[in-house]
Amino acid sequence: MCYDISYLTKRQVDYAARYGSAEDVEDIQRRLPKVYHTNGFQHAEVPVVTNREPGRLQLFEWGLVPRWVKSREEAGTFRQKTLNARGETIFEKPSFRHAARNNRCLVIVDGFFEHHHKRGKAFPFFIQRKDGKPLALGGLWEEWHDKEDGEVRFTFSIVTTSANPRMAFLHNNPKILKTGPRMPLILPWEHEKTWLDTEIPPGEIQQLILPFPEEYLTDHSVPPLRGAHSPGNVPGAVQAHRYVELEEGEQQALF
Repeated sequence: MCYDISYLTKRQVDYAARYGSAEDVEDIQRRLPKVYHTNGFQHAEVPVVTNREPGRLQLFEWGLVPRWVKSREEAGTFRQKTLNARGETIFEKPSFRHAARNNRCLVIVDGFFEHHHKRGKAFPFFIQRKDGKPLALGGLWEEWHDKEDGEVRFTFSIVTTSANPRMAFLHNNPKILKTGPRMPLILPWEHEKTWLDTEIPPGEIQQLILPFPEEYLTDHSVPPLRGAHSPGNVPGAVQAHRYVELEEGEQQALF
């Protein structure tokens, strides 16, 4: 799964050079500070590139609201359940199938967080590209009209896929034993345009929903993401933090 991310903490030029204009990046950073850590249930605004405007970076809210949702109350319920979209079924599930065919996007992040479980405790890790460049996650987006105030909300969901070996080791939550470990769909640069092209048949898009090779990623344990000991949205949220429990026995290989 993918419920915790970091974005806009890399060099501005890295965002502008690949995903949008320098003006887009400057505008977003004026409206939104660097986000070292946010949780999906906060429904933060996150930079995306859509199939409709592939040369622009825009801010959409995390937690997809299907276009057919009728009320604000119903929308709020849906958003809690649509932070992620299981890649194997995006063309089948009512909540996602319209977006999967017509509204795909890239969710641009610096990295994401996952918890590793050991002896009843959970230890957060930060995962990012080895070269330090931003990651493009496969996403789905929708345009929802709020009939109560006439506003239009743009929302998105992050597509997930089966985990690569390293992510399977990290994402070992006992609660997901039946479904197996997951990871966000990270799109290689050569697949980004294909993902955005809605003329491509669903079968070909489905072939892109694969685990990202672990050799291009790096990870390290970080301070707690929640609770009294969490540093909050500060640079320390993504800095290495050692846990004695992880250094015992076989887990020493984590470092």
